[in-house]
Amino acid sequence: MAPQRERGRRTLGSTQPRRPAVALLAAAVFIVLACGLTYAASSAVASDAATESVEVPSASQSSSVTAATGNSSGLVWVILTDLSRTAMTEASLSEAITAFLTNTSWPHHHLTTLFRPAPIILDTGGHLLTALTQVATLVSDPLTFPSVLFLAETAAVSVSVVDVLRQNDTTSEILIVSAHSSNTRLCDPNTNRRTLCMVPRDAVNMLGLLEVVSNQLGWHSMALAFSNDEYGDGVSSAVMSQVQKASTTPTVVAQTFMHGAASTADDDAVVASLIKYRSRGVGCFLREAEMRRLRAAVERSSRAASSVFLIGSRESLNVLPDLRGDINTSAKPWGAVFVSAYTPPVELVSQGFFPTTRGTAVDEYGAFVLSHLLDGLLTLDAAKGVIDDMSALRATRFSGYTGSVGFDSIYFQRVETVFSLITASHTVRNPLVTWSLKNYSSDAVQVNWSPEVTSALVSKSPLRTAKICMASPSSCAFTQMMVSMLFVLTAYSKDVEDRDGDDVFNFYPVALSTGASGVMGLASLIPMARTCTVLTGPGSDPVAMAFTPVVNEFRIPQLDYAVSNDYFSDSPHTYPYFSRSLPTNTFADGAVTQICAHYGWERVIIITSNDQFGISRAQSMLKAMQRQNLYVEATYYLSDSNNDTVADCMAKIYDKLVSRIIVVIASFTEAQAESFFSLSDHLTYMRLYIFFMDSALCHAAAASATGAALRQKLPSSICIYPNVTTSRLAALNALYTSSDYATTRQEMRKLMSDGGFLSSVESCDTSSITPYAGFAVDAAYVLIDSVSRAFAANTSLSEASALLAYIRNTSIDKFTGDCTIDSTGNRLYAVYSINIQLWSGGPLFIGTWNSKALPALDITESSFVWLTNSTVVPLDTFRDTSFVLGSALSASPGAIVISVLGFILTIAVFYFCYRHYRMQKLIEQALETNQFPVTDEELRRLRGVGDDL
Repeated sequence: MAPQRERGRRTLGSTQPRRPAVALLAAAVFIVLACGLTYAASSAVASDAATESVEVPSASQSSSVTAATGNSSGLVWVILTDLSRTAMTEASLSEAITAFLTNTSWPHHHLTTLFRPAPIILDTGGHLLTALTQVATLVSDPLTFPSVLFLAETAAVSVSVVDVLRQNDTTSEILIVSAHSSNTRLCDPNTNRRTLCMVPRDAVNMLGLLEVVSNQLGWHSMALAFSNDEYGDGVSSAVMSQVQKASTTPTVVAQTFMHGAASTADDDAVVASLIKYRSRGVGCFLREAEMRRLRAAVERSSRAASSVFLIGSRESLNVLPDLRGDINTSAKPWGAVFVSAYTPPVELVSQGFFPTTRGTAVDEYGAFVLSHLLDGLLTLDAAKGVIDDMSALRATRFSGYTGSVGFDSIYFQRVETVFSLITASHTVRNPLVTWSLKNYSSDAVQVNWSPEVTSALVSKSPLRTAKICMASPSSCAFTQMMVSMLFVLTAYSKDVEDRDGDDVFNFYPVALSTGASGVMGLASLIPMARTCTVLTGPGSDPVAMAFTPVVNEFRIPQLDYAVSNDYFSDSPHTYPYFSRSLPTNTFADGAVTQICAHYGWERVIIITSNDQFGISRAQSMLKAMQRQNLYVEATYYLSDSNNDTVADCMAKIYDKLVSRIIVVIASFTEAQAESFFSLSDHLTYMRLYIFFMDSALCHAAAASATGAALRQKLPSSICIYPNVTTSRLAALNALYTSSDYATTRQEMRKLMSDGGFLSSVESCDTSSITPYAGFAVDAAYVLIDSVSRAFAANTSLSEASALLAYIRNTSIDKFTGDCTIDSTGNRLYAVYSINIQLWSGGPLFIGTWNSKALPALDITESSFVWLTNSTVVPLDTFRDTSFVLGSALSASPGAIVISVLGFILTIAVFYFCYRHYRMQKLIEQALETNQFPVTDEELRRLRGVGDDL
């Protein structure tokens, strides 16, 4: 198994098991150090302190060349370094330092009077025990007690040494100048106030790499490999923050750690993890030996050998001679190095630093370390030798061997930094690309000195994987949906893992738990949002709203599979990137009303949430009821879905209302859903009602460990959920449970656990895929179809909202029937299954509702026992006539009075009209019998007859 970065631990050679041992060793060394200091303070004469395995040389012994000038009574200064990683020897390093100090043409004025003629050079050989022992021996002797300690060591050794020195008041005053490591634990001024770091921060190194590869090299995806030590750990901890900060960044699709001493199989596993998501560019924060091993493993991989390009860091500078090749040669370099400024070996030799060896004992790594050592000395010189004033030291500014040297006022670390991308043919003096950061308030300046050459030498790394940021609450119902969707995506990736054409893609899923309100999810989403190809979920109305500002800011296409509220469709300008693989509430509402009409139920009660989503949902349901001429007797808006609130609502319904048909569309958490069903144990009259429950509430009950028992508490309750044919469900579950996908399922569990679903993965039943996850499975197929069409059209996935148009032009039939998403992001058609909880036993499938069929409702099962313990369809009320009349009177006496008055008024109007009619007829009859003396014209006018034309 490949070494992978894990939350809370590391696999394959983790350094964490060693840390208790290191701490114990450091404690032991501290005790020895304290005893040594006590003894030294009480001694009148300095003793020749030594250990069994190492002897610290005196200042005169440590130099092979006697200084021509110097202050023999000056400050003791020590260089602690690992010479096993460089061609430099103790003699050549001493030669270079002496040449620098004795040459009066070099710009220093105070060093020769500040320090003793030559430093004490301690070669640790890269061993922590040796380093700690040497330091303990050094500080226990007053003659060798250093005022300044130059650390040219690894992060692990440097951090441990400084930790030991900081344990004692005397040794904590030693000025530490780090000429190699810039680990946060070493260079943080809050914890190490007497430390001066000459190497730019690891975070700045990462920032520069992200911007250069994305802006100048055409890398849209990148994998990262780290040493499994403090250096790698420090750099890896900066990745997330710098991805957010960078002006441009590739999608980081893999991060893995490489052990210092591992087998060939382990190294091959590292390469497999790096190229799993098809990145062709790898940033390597590895030592030289690890870099060479990684290159060898890449060459052994048929997929990676000819396509993967490695970019190393300062730790692997000595591989530079191997990176041969140029634009005019047939051979091309297999990698490059991204490193901060230093003086190359050839220039150091030409400047007279190695008069005896003439550079045969200096290499690129040694030159990097020496350059920073010299600038450390120049910093002390620029401060006029005042080593006790950190403010004066950090205020220095000059041009040195590593470029412009200056320290910022925030982190007190290097600014005006220049990083270069170099190969054997393009060194720091003629690099391919430079990245210069003057200060933190301005953007870095990037210069691609020859774009044609850079493009010819450095392979591009297109984004051939879709990063799917999968957000969801961690309840069992949502976990089941996410696992179902995740399986479809990972199964697709597994099917294409052996193919490597430019038209081949896979999915890089990242899980993040949102919590109930979305606050926790936002904290996880914001750092990765800019690199998400698509955001799936979050499946909850309020969480979806909470995510919207981030979604809109980074223009992330959002595909939900559980948010059905029409509210999001009605506000396209507020939710411009929102799409969904499930139908809107209008469809489910139509199914409920047609079922009511089918069974002759004319009165219903609605229970919803008292928020904008619940109110919107209630309005949608009310309109659907009106279209079927159904009467909504009352609508209850719950302030929350807690037990007491629901119980109070049910008590009011039972006391006053007539209907037994209750439509529950309020939102429930997993615990609240269980409480809702269990409430009938205390309120037994709930079993007199027929509850319509949406898919979310039914799924919450089904996903519970006691799901079957919960549902039985409400006989004749009706659930409406996604319709999946038996054959399709069986086929997908056959794959899901297949032994061929055992590794895939294990990887899914780890991915979910890393995203905050650890307890859910352990406690929830994810042994199979259920119909309730139907729309989540459809979402996975929508993504596969959309990305396929995008690749066919040569659309870059690295572009913001690249997939939105393809998602909103999807028409597939893979799992729950016709899944057609229109230009507004809504699904056009829906097919639902309907089941009813039997009086005894489990739920019974009774039919389907299909929006494309005519009629839409198809009830296939009619012979079953209802909650009345009869096969006869119950009425929509269980009340007697007296309750109905009494309820009507008590419910609205004013309406009854108005109705009576209206009736009386109506009778009066009819009576008046009748009397008027009778009077008119009598007048006409009298006129016809000549009882009134009128002319013929008047008679015609009375009868309403007009004049002849």
